[in-house]
Amino acid sequence: MKVFYSLTCTLFLSFITPLAFSGEGHSHGNTPTAVPSMNMLRFYAISEDFELVGVVNQKQLILYLDHHKDGSPVLNAKLNIEIDGVQVPVTRIDEGEFEVLLTKELPQGTTNILATVIAGSVSDLLTGTIDVHAPDALESQGASTYWKQYVFWFGALAVGCLLLLLMIQRVRHSRHDRNGDIA
Repeated sequence: MKVFYSLTCTLFLSFITPLAFSGEGHSHGNTPTAVPSMNMLRFYAISEDFELVGVVNQKQLILYLDHHKDGSPVLNAKLNIEIDGVQVPVTRIDEGEFEVLLTKELPQGTTNILATVIAGSVSDLLTGTIDVHAPDALESQGASTYWKQYVFWFGALAVGCLLLLLMIQRVRHSRHDRNGDIA
């Protein structure tokens, strides 16, 4: 029975351990500069020749223009961008990398992006959309999903342990009954 209790405690502690994450305000020194992450808004526009990826960070839009076939940056490209029908100035940062500074943050809802690419003798028109949601709604939805997942797995673990305990007790009683009948 000691082995069963040890196994149960080990399983219980292994499922509880992922809950020990650091809270808000926890840091290890200076925070690094903003790097595009999966949480930032993105849009994609693809054609036979080009692939355009845009990453939105508040009032900044970083654009990456690559060849669709091999993913290499498009050299000496000219890029024109329209956001919801309004032409915006585009600054080239590096080969295949551009920046747009927005006058205000994108509104909630769907925003249409139209990009005109001119690279040597090849030109193309790319379209994409950015879907902006309220940040509070996304954060609260993520938090509730996070805890629901752990409650589900903890409940499944508890039911599994209970069934295992009942099975062990049934086996012990059946052995005891058989040993008692022989004597």
